[in-house]
Amino acid sequence: MSDLLKYIKDIGFENVVEIEDVKSFTGKVKVLKDLEDKKYYLKEKDNIELLNREYKLMKYLSSKDIPVAVPLKNKLGDYYFKINEKIYCLYPKLPGNSVDEKHYKKDFLQRGKFLGESVAKLHNALKDYKYLEGYNESQLAKGILECIIPELYKYNDKFDIKLIKTMEKEFEKNFVKAFNLLPKHLIHRDLHPGNILIKDNKLTGFVDFDLVLKSVRIFDPCYCATSILISGIDDKVKRNKWIDIFHSLMNGYSKVGLHQVEIENIMFILYSIELIYMNFSISIDDIGAAKCNEKTLRWLYTNRERILGRLNL
Repeated sequence: MSDLLKYIKDIGFENVVEIEDVKSFTGKVKVLKDLEDKKYYLKEKDNIELLNREYKLMKYLSSKDIPVAVPLKNKLGDYYFKINEKIYCLYPKLPGNSVDEKHYKKDFLQRGKFLGESVAKLHNALKDYKYLEGYNESQLAKGILECIIPELYKYNDKFDIKLIKTMEKEFEKNFVKAFNLLPKHLIHRDLHPGNILIKDNKLTGFVDFDLVLKSVRIFDPCYCATSILISGIDDKVKRNKWIDIFHSLMNGYSKVGLHQVEIENIMFILYSIELIYMNFSISIDDIGAAKCNEKTLRWLYTNRERILGRLNL
């Protein structure tokens, strides 16, 4: 028996019998199983301050009937523990499965609307959360112009620099001032369909709140939508379907009461996401992924009038 499993048993979870690594980007997630086949997730955390913020937020969201995994307290009265100089937190496994496939099947419009309504439900709770101390606040327009684009220029042999220059001019001319007018509050920041759980066509959970920050609220639904787009970017039929999926998703999200300035600047949020992930992919030395984001960015810009023209919110 590993030291980790033994310690987990000792602090009140004596029925846990299995512990396995979960494939994840961070490599810091494990799945646990007990004698009754009940599952839990164990996550290694960077520091207690971040964990305290997350716990407080999860308790709040749960009190607002938002299905989230609140960290479990152990018999010592804590919701985390330390072993071998590492900090761990144990979560219950929420029911349902992630909405990460079949985006382009026959019910794609209903699925898109469901995703938008789900994000709206989460945001209607997040907008009233008062304990913002310690959370980063995104300066999206400034970050794109002062950090992301200059970094992409360094790779002029890898990317379409004409496209990057076009983005720079568009952001400077049209988005910098508008950014200050866009509604902002805490957002999930990583709300791709894989982090939304569903069972019997009902929302059963939101997971992975590690990147929460204060930012433009429409970033979350746009991020969800671009995650779907990039999964089918090489398929013309799927690309065309995506426009309808995007409209359906935003129609579902519009329950929050969208402002006209959000509709007018929604393309800049879509562009921002691809630019951010081009830069991120470069940072992990994955040029192939960066080129995929570039392709998606180019398609979004080329088809901006089609996307906006049929956006009826």
